[in-house]
Amino acid sequence: MRSLFCGREKEMVLLKAAWERASNRDNPEPQLVVMVGESGLGKTRITQEFYNWLSTTHDATEPKGYWPDDLGQEANNLKVNPEPEACDNNEPMPYLWWGVRLTDPTARNTIQAGSALNTYLGVLTPHLKPVLSRLREVERQVEGGKTLAMAALDVGLSFIPGAGALGSIKTGAEALYELVMLGKESSEDQRTRTTGEIKAEEHKSQADMVLNALSTLVAGKSSLAATPACLLIDDALFSRNDPGLSGFVEQLIARAFSQKWPLMIIVTHWQAEWNKDWEAALPAPPTVAAAIRTQQPLMAETWQPIELTPVDDLGPMLKRALPGLLPEQCAGLLGRAGGKPTLYG
Repeated sequence: MRSLFCGREKEMVLLKAAWERASNRDNPEPQLVVMVGESGLGKTRITQEFYNWLSTTHDATEPKGYWPDDLGQEANNLKVNPEPEACDNNEPMPYLWWGVRLTDPTARNTIQAGSALNTYLGVLTPHLKPVLSRLREVERQVEGGKTLAMAALDVGLSFIPGAGALGSIKTGAEALYELVMLGKESSEDQRTRTTGEIKAEEHKSQADMVLNALSTLVAGKSSLAATPACLLIDDALFSRNDPGLSGFVEQLIARAFSQKWPLMIIVTHWQAEWNKDWEAALPAPPTVAAAIRTQQPLMAETWQPIELTPVDDLGPMLKRALPGLLPEQCAGLLGRAGGKPTLYG
C-alpha cells in the first residue's frame, strides 16, 4: 500500500527532468541530485514517488514489466528497494534501480554489517544474474560459430551495432560474475560486525567490483548496450561511519561524469549535517558530502543541492489520510505537523 504524497510537485519535476537527461541514450548526461532538509520533511518519500513514476512510465505497469510499481514500506520504514522476488526476470530490465540506506550506528537495536555497500550487495546482484546468464549464453553461441548479433538476438540482449569482440564479452561476464559471487557471500554472512572490522582493502575491493559491474551494465562496456541506472543513497549523513561507501561514491561520480554514464545518483541528507560535512576543513573526513565536494568540478557550475522546506499546506493530504475531521481538529493537527508531510504519510 502506497503512503500519501503531497506538496512536493516541484521536487518531482526536477527529478523527472534529471532522469530524462541522464537516460538519454544518444547523449547521456549523468546527474547528481542531493536533497537536504531536516528529518520528517519527506526526502525518502519523494524518492519513493519518483520510483513509482519510473516504474509506471519507463517500464510496463503491473502485472507486466520488470519492476513492481511501488516500493511500499516495512513497519514504520519506507523501503528503498523492491523485494527481488517481486521483479520479473522474464521481462527485460529497462533500467537499474539500486537503493542504499545508511543507518545510525548509535541507534538502539541497529545491526552493523560493515559498509552499507556490503549490506546492499545482496539487493543489487539479483538484477545482474539474468544479464550474466545471457552474456554467458552469448559467449557460448559465439564460440560455437554464431555471430554476436545472432547470438544476442537469441538471448534477448541489446548490443552496440558493429561492436563485439568475444574477449570483451568475457570481460563483462567476469565483472558481473565476480560481483554476483561477492553478493552471495555477503548475504550468507550474517555475523554482526562493526565498520572497523572490515579492512580498508576489502572496502576497495568491493568498490572496484561494483564499479566494474556497473561499467559493464550501465556504461555499455563489453559491447552491451548501456542500461540507464538510478542509485539512491538514503540518509547519507551516516556515511561519517562508513568510509567504504564514501570512497565508492567518490569513484563512482568521477567515472560516471568523466565517461558520461547514463546514471542518476540521488542522495538524501539532513540539512545541518550536510552543511557541516560540506564545509569541513580539508582534508575532510571521508563522507558522501566530502566525496561530492571533491568531484564537484566535474558537474555543472550551477550545481547545488535541493533544500527542502516545510510544506505550506498539508490540508489536502490530511483530509485524504483522516477524512471526517472537524475544522478545528484539522487546524490543531496541521499546527502540530509543522509542514512535515511524513506525519500523515
